[in-house]
Amino acid sequence: NGLLLVASGESPQGPLEGRVVVGMGKGQPLSLDIERASIAGIAASGRLVQTAAGPFAGMLVIDGRGVDAKFALSDQGGIQRIDANARALQARIPLPTPIGIASGSARFTVLLVPERPHVNGAFRLTGVTRDGLVLTDMQGSANIAGTTGVATISAKGRSRDGQPFAAVSRVQSVPSGYAVSLEGTLNKL
Repeated sequence: NGLLLVASGESPQGPLEGRVVVGMGKGQPLSLDIERASIAGIAASGRLVQTAAGPFAGMLVIDGRGVDAKFALSDQGGIQRIDANARALQARIPLPTPIGIASGSARFTVLLVPERPHVNGAFRLTGVTRDGLVLTDMQGSANIAGTTGVATISAKGRSRDGQPFAAVSRVQSVPSGYAVSLEGTLNKL
């Protein structure tokens, strides 16, 4: 038994369409067969099945407009695990103010632990543009597990008016939340 969901229409980002089969029934786990879900030329497809412990298992693939990503979902001791690997090459993200990405890559693992997710991974983007802002290089990494760990992000580029800048941010997980620091320069200041 199941339910077929079909959608089509327009959005501010462009056309959207979807075809998803939701599987359910007595004695059967909940499943999502995403035949195609797309918006403005970026499409997702895959199959996800709920495990006996609750988390989903399966693969979700995203492709289009220069973006290629795979998300593997699994159960890790009753906790939802997501392993992701993404690439961008001459990508264009169709937002009301579009974002361009000359190249990029990201690889990460997330455990959706209640209250404090665990994140481990890294990314790097070059040639990111948006409405005159240019990030020539942006990279980051994270190794956060509950109340311990650090994430860092660094970026350099030019502002809309051509001023060079560079910035580094560090996020430290602490028992009471997160401590954030930011330092940088704008036009040699």
